[in-house]
Parts: sequence; C-alpha cells; structure tokens
Amino acid sequence: MQSLLAPFFNLIKTATTNRRYLHNLIATFFSQAITAITVFLLTPYLLRSLGQENFNQYWVVLNLIIVAAVSDLGLSVGLSHRLVLRKRNYSLLISNVLAAQGLIFLIVLPVVYLLFYFRLIEVSGHTTLLVLLVAGTMLQNIMALLFDGVLQSFNKIYISKWLRAGRTAIEAVLLFLLLQERSLYLLLSASVLVNMIYLLSLVYFSQRECRFTLSIRYLSYKVLFHHLRYSLPYLLTIVAGLIAFNVQILLLKSLLLSFYMALFLLLFRFFEIIRTGLTNFTLVLFPSISGLQASDSWQQIEDLFFVVLRRVGVLALVVLLLLLLGGEQLFAWWSGYPIEEFKGLFYLFSIYTALIVLDHVSVVFQYSLNIQRLPALVSIAQSLVSLLLTYFLVKQMGVSGALIASLLSAACISFIFNPFFLIKTIRKNKARVISTQAFSSGR
Repeated sequence: MQSLLAPFFNLIKTATTNRRYLHNLIATFFSQAITAITVFLLTPYLLRSLGQENFNQYWVVLNLIIVAAVSDLGLSVGLSHRLVLRKRNYSLLISNVLAAQGLIFLIVLPVVYLLFYFRLIEVSGHTTLLVLLVAGTMLQNIMALLFDGVLQSFNKIYISKWLRAGRTAIEAVLLFLLLQERSLYLLLSASVLVNMIYLLSLVYFSQRECRFTLSIRYLSYKVLFHHLRYSLPYLLTIVAGLIAFNVQILLLKSLLLSFYMALFLLLFRFFEIIRTGLTNFTLVLFPSISGLQASDSWQQIEDLFFVVLRRVGVLALVVLLLLLLGGEQLFAWWSGYPIEEFKGLFYLFSIYTALIVLDHVSVVFQYSLNIQRLPALVSIAQSLVSLLLTYFLVKQMGVSGALIASLLSAACISFIFNPFFLIKTIRKNKARVISTQAFSSGR
C-alpha cells in the first residue's frame, strides 16, 4: 500500500516545495522591485541635492559599510548551511555566532576610526560621530545577516524579503525628507534607526521558527573555533565578491575626477539593480540545493544546475539585447548625464552584467554545497588582478579602464573555472553514491 501511494505523496511534496519556491521568489522580486524603484527615484535626487563631491562621499561611505560585511567572517552563511543540514543545537550555534559578532564590533570600531582619522577614506566633518554611525550600521548589518540566515535555513526566505522591502521603503522616505538638510550625518542616522527596527523584526520572526535561547552558558571557544573553520569557504567567497565590486569603488575614488566618479557610481547602481534582479532566480534555491546535498541526491543537483543555467542564460540574453537596443536612453533620462560620449562604457557594463548573471548560477550552487573554498581562492586572485589592472588601465583609458579590467580578468578566470569545477565536483560525488549503493547491494 505504501509503495502504491508513494507517487501521490511525492506529488504533494513537489507541489509544496514549488509553492514555497514561488513564494520565496515572489517576495524576493517584490523586495528587489522596491529597491529598484527607490534607487531610480532617489539616486538622481541625491546627486542634485548633495552635489557631485558629497554624493561621491556618501556612496563611498556606504561601500565601506558593505565591505565591512566581511567582518562577519562568513559565520552567518555557515550557520544557515549547518541549520539546513540540521546540524544543531540552534541555541548553541546562534549564541556563539552572536557573541563573535560583538567581539568583531569591538575590533572594527578603532579600525574605522583610524581610516577616517588618517583620511584613508576622506570625508569632511566630525570624525567621531561619523565613526559611531558607520560602525553602528556595520554591526546592525552583520547581525541582520545572522538572523536572515536562520530564516533561510528554514526556507522562509520570503519573510526576510518582506521585511527588507519594508525597511527599504521606510528608509527611502526618510532619506528623501532629510535630503534638503544636505547632511551626511542625518542620512546615516536615519539608516541606523530604520535598521534597528528591521533587525528587531528579524529576531522576532527567527525566534518563531526555531525557538532558540541566547545565553552566556552556551558560549564555547571550541564550538566557535569549529564553526569558524566550517565557515571559512563562505568568508573567502564574500571577500572575493567585495574586492570585485566594492573595493574597486574605493580605489576609483582616488583615481577619478568627481564627474567621472559620479558617472561610474550611477552606472554601477543602474546595473546593480539589473544584476541583483536576474540573480534572484538562483539565489532563492540555496536551502533546496543544500537539502538535496543532505540526502546525497547528486543526480538531481546536476539536473537542476543545467535547467537553471539554461533558463538564466536565456533570460540574461534577452535583457542584454534590450539594454543594447535602448538601455542607454533610459539611463540618460534617469541620471541626467549625457550618455552619447559614454556609449561604449554603457555597452561594456551591459555585457559584463549579463556574464556575471550567468556565472552566478555556478557560484550559488558552490555556495549552497559548501564547496567554494578553491573557487573562492581563485576568485580572490582574479579580483586582485582586476584591481591591479584597474589601477593601470584607468590611468591609460580613463573610467572605461575600470570595467575593461573587470571584464578581462573575469573572462579569463572565473567564467571558465566555476562551471567546470562545479560539474566535476557534482559528478565525483555522484560516482561515490553509485559506488556505495553498488557495494551495499553486493553485500
């Protein structure tokens, strides 16, 4: 009877899984749509209200905050992966990760102060207040990563995405109202306030999912050290991504004039929205892929990879054609910058974004399977090469040199390495499972 009903139960399970995926995807796209709308409406207004120099300073500070996400050390994503595999005690892991984040904050605080004090990141104004606002936002962000990871591990991505959408909308309204004051400190203070509400909401919904308890008695340096080792591949991946995108912006601030820096930042924000939107299809698969790994379903993982790769490839190609046919007019209308003399730069951004979206499929599968240690090291090496090329090519070719550097290094390294490494690893594990099954049946 059980074998006869198995197809029926599998159908119910598939329908439930697909419904959860669809719910996660809808929430993710809604959140991204809110972000896209606020960026499209707010960014040109920011530029006009603050002026080129203050606008550049504001985005450089925001990029510094994003770069500081590396101080999480990959602990949050590692926690999410371990919870997906049901390696728990929840309270033990969450308490230790949260304590580690508190210690990290105490280390980051003086580092940020020194960056501003010695003008390695040059921003005019009151250094101490700026440090407190920036460091406070950094702490909020890494704590949000922790509780967002808890929700992801229970495949409740949609909850964190609805919360993120609300936070983005409220923050955008506050920034719009405060822009007339032209104060970087007021803008950052508004972000700190909204982030606090967002963080408390994440904690509340995470608590509803796994009923964890935060306690000093759970703290253990052995547990934390073991988790640090487990999370190292995630840290390496985060470092690679930050070098590739955000550290480059910090470097360009010292190489480009204000006009060209503002243009690059506008283009970066424009294409970041497109890139993030297109990668959502794959990113929401994180808990599902990890779940397949837990059950040793490597054939399903391989089949899923090729299906997702084909679909994302078609989507990226369609978007690329639309951008090449008329995207520059949209950018010119949105930004107010004359794009005619920078068409080549726009086309380079379009091609690079499409390739990044396609490569992201392999990256997410590596991330979900926790096999990204070697790919992350390769990506870090590639990103460092990209920074070196950026330094020399910008001096020779201007702002276009930054994008050519990224495109050349990625095309020669990660765009080739990532899919081949992933397929090789999947098939190696698939062969292991088949061999084990054959051995068991032979006995």
